[in-house]
Amino acid sequence: MSIYGLMYLAACGLIWLLDSRLPPVGAPGLPPLAPAAWTRLMVWAMAGAIIGGRLGYALIYEPMFYRAAPGEIFRLWRGGMSFHGGLLGAVLAARLSGGRAWFRPALDRLALLAPLGLALGRLGNFWLGELWGRPSALPWAVVFAGAGPEPRHPTQLYEAIWEGPLLALIVFTIYRKPGAAPGRAAAGFAIFYSLGRIAVEFWRAPDPAWGYLAGGWLTLGQLLSLALLAAGLALIFQGRPRAAQGRPYG
Repeated sequence: MSIYGLMYLAACGLIWLLDSRLPPVGAPGLPPLAPAAWTRLMVWAMAGAIIGGRLGYALIYEPMFYRAAPGEIFRLWRGGMSFHGGLLGAVLAARLSGGRAWFRPALDRLALLAPLGLALGRLGNFWLGELWGRPSALPWAVVFAGAGPEPRHPTQLYEAIWEGPLLALIVFTIYRKPGAAPGRAAAGFAIFYSLGRIAVEFWRAPDPAWGYLAGGWLTLGQLLSLALLAAGLALIFQGRPRAAQGRPYG
């Protein structure tokens, strides 16, 4: 099995272990979601994240390569995943498998679990020497074998810290806040992930297929994160009428 395969298995296993330590998923006015139903939703969400991440990478970042060799899309062990595509796939899978009543509570729980997988993924990027940053003279700059002799920002570690423990702390605080409306933790995840990603992109080397989109600084990652930021804000405003119903979890 490849390094990428081991990373996927490790992330899924640790996320499953973390989820088993949390209380059942609930929603206002409804009994807790049955364990079998939540397990099914989790399986579909993980599958959606992998499929969406792979298709997003193929369609957005390497369309010409995968058009010429479409069979490569199925070779996950060779790497190549898009966060935004994976997030979209997980959200769609959760909506289809969980139904409307459980959609927001399910998103909240998935948002609580996601930082663990994101942190592991970014540490894997650093270990494999990919998705490096721009040249830097800072004392912690790193020379990556595939990026030439110049020391560069280890942006994979910047993202691992932000998208892992810091984002987890933010989402957990929202998740446990008394009176938080369903969907509020998921909205917090989308907003604060996007803000961190937009900031780190100023030190991260742009994607080779796209380069800078405008002004010598705007990257595709920032543009996609702006769209995710808008979606997070929309989720907050759409959830305001339900705020009086109280906490969705026991």
